[in-house]
Amino acid sequence: MKTSLWPVAACAVVAAGLLQPAPAQAAAHGVLAREVGLAATVLTFEGGLAGIQPFLHFTPLQLGGGLCASPNTCRPVDYPAWPLGQYFNNQGADRLQAALDEVAGNVTLFGHSQGGQVIYTALRRWAQDPASAPDPGQVSWVSIGNPENVVGGRAPNPVPDYSPYSGIEVIKQYDGWADVPTDKSNVLAAINAALGRSTAHVFGYFDVDPDDPANIRYTPDNPDGSPGNITYVFVPNPMLPLVGATGLLAPLLNPVLDPILRPIVESAYQRPFEVPAPSSAVATPPAAASVGVVADALAEVQVLDD
Repeated sequence: MKTSLWPVAACAVVAAGLLQPAPAQAAAHGVLAREVGLAATVLTFEGGLAGIQPFLHFTPLQLGGGLCASPNTCRPVDYPAWPLGQYFNNQGADRLQAALDEVAGNVTLFGHSQGGQVIYTALRRWAQDPASAPDPGQVSWVSIGNPENVVGGRAPNPVPDYSPYSGIEVIKQYDGWADVPTDKSNVLAAINAALGRSTAHVFGYFDVDPDDPANIRYTPDNPDGSPGNITYVFVPNPMLPLVGATGLLAPLLNPVLDPILRPIVESAYQRPFEVPAPSSAVATPPAAASVGVVADALAEVQVLDD
């Protein structure tokens, strides 16, 4: 089954005119600076469809624009962001490597959706060919809404074990590309995720604050038990896309429908951490991994299904 691309393309165009960085977040996020050593130069990579044109760049506005706030400098890296398979991700990784070679000093790679897949492609290349790999002490990465993330991505494709590059993967709850239900037979969860592919995925990261105490931070260990270098920041969604689809009625309906629908939707997920309901206490961390609630720390790529 092939996923329609047009609704997301339309949403991306609307986003260009409506979405701006949140003023309260227009500063480099402390968690990103601490966890990945946020650099003065940030190379940004657009998601699928949004990135096929070189004029509008949405990624610098994501996460409230904090990664691109002074004194950091964001530099968009354009690539043919057609969401039609690995070929275009490889093209993006080629552009990433070329851009990296032109920058002196520390660099952070920042990609949304397919832009995150481009970063993952580069990380896998560096693991296979260490001679082409940059200094891990000078390169870090931040990915948001990545379908390849292994915590809940629609097309999981992991970063190599023991990758020396520190990274943060931000996942918005019910982003239908990055937070996919495990139980495919749960019709309500499937519909909710489908709606989330063109709502939470496209619009859901612009106002995300990585330092929000409500976020859940999950840092899995390496296979040998040593600390991993990837931190997953899971951002709870206070409203189901199912409820959001009711438009202007959503704020009125949410207090009534959420307690009924959310438990059904959540029963379809098997995440490596617990996610509390909006009115619940913090999540309970599982064993064998470093998990915590973030207190002081921390479109649209369309994968074609067979």
